[in-house]
Amino acid sequence: MKKKLKIVGSGSHCKVIIDCALSNGYKIECIIDINSNKNTNEKIFGIPVYNKNTIKKFKKNELVFLAIGNNKKRSYYFNILKFKFVKFINLISKNSFISPLASLGDGILVNNNCIINAGSKINDNCIINSGAIIEHDVTIGKNSHICPGVIIGGNSSIGPNCFIGLGSNIIDKIKIGSNTTLGSGSLVIKNIKSNQVFAGSPAKKII
Repeated sequence: MKKKLKIVGSGSHCKVIIDCALSNGYKIECIIDINSNKNTNEKIFGIPVYNKNTIKKFKKNELVFLAIGNNKKRSYYFNILKFKFVKFINLISKNSFISPLASLGDGILVNNNCIINAGSKINDNCIINSGAIIEHDVTIGKNSHICPGVIIGGNSSIGPNCFIGLGSNIIDKIKIGSNTTLGSGSLVIKNIKSNQVFAGSPAKKII
């Protein structure tokens, strides 16, 4: 019997989550539109979409996944639902490799063709998007989004609530503080403090 799953978030990122959930054998009961207070007849790939008030009816131990790309919003709903004692599952593409010596928190997406090597730790509510490579002994803080094609060298750390843009490269032993945004295609060769916006090759502060 297939396990039933509720998805919170109905934007474009939701389609990626649906694909990964179905390939992992889940039956998707519904999708929650966090931007609407009214039900419509909308469906996504044949799955009914309900308004955000439906979240109030979630029950303890129901399986839930957050299909929200925005870190701040995803963190908000993770904290709300945590106190309803739902069960956040991990969705891991069958095309990805995760070392048995790596560790994952809850509510994590590991999309297609990713590599997470030994000793690395991915904390709660993170997105590891298509083709990302997380080398050995890397720590990714909670609520962070590692975009497609990112490469993070060994013994590096990414703080909570970070956004690491498409195709960025981070050399080994780098520390990036919390709430930091890294523009697409950046090359990071020096540590970055918290609450910064960096971009370029090599990456430089822009805000």
